[in-house]
Amino acid sequence: MRRALLYTLAATLSGGFGCLGSLEHGVVDTVMLGAERPRTPRAFVRRGDETLRVLAGDFHCHVTPPDGEPHVVRDLEATVELAREQALDFVVLTPHVRARTLHLPEVQARLRAGRDAARAVRGGPVMIFGFEYTDFSWGHAGMAFGDLDAALEAAPRSEDAFVRAYLASGGLATINHPLLVPVDTPIAVSTGTCRGGR
Repeated sequence: MRRALLYTLAATLSGGFGCLGSLEHGVVDTVMLGAERPRTPRAFVRRGDETLRVLAGDFHCHVTPPDGEPHVVRDLEATVELAREQALDFVVLTPHVRARTLHLPEVQARLRAGRDAARAVRGGPVMIFGFEYTDFSWGHAGMAFGDLDAALEAAPRSEDAFVRAYLASGGLATINHPLLVPVDTPIAVSTGTCRGGR
């Protein structure tokens, strides 16, 4: 607990950095970087006849470009370096995509460019291109692992068609924030619900 308080104080004095560039997100970023991490090799789990390896990763990582400062301060190269320092196996990149914009050619081009940049990273960790579907009325959802091209072909029909195509192709959706169940903390993003409001 003492370590978390020291990291929180350091973030407060430095003005914060990270996801939204705001003080509260800078505090969260700083505390997470200071969390204890096991230094032992990755665990293996037996399930029936299978041996599964437990991987360490980040499912919600913004990067500039395409997200901009002061919202995000790390580019792809700095993000890869930080992930290596933290011994992560994978990182899911989640640039913001505003609701009701997936049919726009410039948005589609930005998503494809981000995907191509993530694929070009060599030497680990694995950089997985996803995105954060951003609806200011309902909340932000992470999307990753789906077939982006198949989903973008469906986007002109409707946002629902895009999401269905993405998930049908193996995509995964997660609730990023606000949370499904609010948590009473001083961090505002944790006190809302994904149905809008506080």
